[in-house]
Amino acid sequence: MGNSNSNPYDNLPIIIQKNKETIDLINKKIIFNLKRMDNEKKLSLDCIKKNNKKLAIFHLKKKKMIDKQNDVLSSYLLNLEKQGFLLEDYILNKKIIDTIKRNKMTMNLINFNIDKIDNMIESINQKILLNEDLNNILSNPLGNDFDDDELLKELSEIDDKKENIKSEIILPEVPKKSLKKRNSEDEALENLEKLMI
Repeated sequence: MGNSNSNPYDNLPIIIQKNKETIDLINKKIIFNLKRMDNEKKLSLDCIKKNNKKLAIFHLKKKKMIDKQNDVLSSYLLNLEKQGFLLEDYILNKKIIDTIKRNKMTMNLINFNIDKIDNMIESINQKILLNEDLNNILSNPLGNDFDDDELLKELSEIDDKKENIKSEIILPEVPKKSLKKRNSEDEALENLEKLMI
C-alpha cells in the first residue's frame, strides 16, 4: 500500500476504487445467484412433474443455500457501501481542511497598512472631484444666445395650436341601425331567387 511515511490520505482514491470494484463483484455474484436460484426452482418443478420428490427436495435445499449466501453477500455489500461513503467523506473533509489552511495562510500573509490605504483612498477621491469639476466646466454650452423662458413660451403656443387642430376635425356619425351580417348562404339564395324571376 505504500511506506509508513506516506500520507494515508494519498491512498484514499485507490482504496475507494478497490472498494467499488469489490462492490461490483458482489453485485455480479448476487445476480448470478438469483439466476441459479431460478434454475434450481425450475429443476425442482421438473422433478415434481416426474414424481421424483427426493430430487425435487434436493434442488429446493440447494435454492435455499444459495438464498442464504445472497443474504450474507447483501450484508457484505451494505457494509462496503457504508465504508465507501465514509472514505469519500474523508477525502471531502481533507480537501475542506486543506482549503481552510490555505485561506488562513493567505490571510496571514496579507498585511494592510491602514495609513497608506487611507492616503490612497483620499487621493482617489480628490481625482474624482477634479474630474467632476472638469466635466461641469466642459459641459456648459458655448455661446448660449437663447432665453429658456422664451423657448418654453414658444413650446406652449405650439401645443395650444395642436389642441385647436384636433378640435376642428369632424368625424361622420355612426349609423344607429345595426348592420345585418350577410353570409355566403344568404347571397347564394338571393342569386337563385333572381334567376327564377
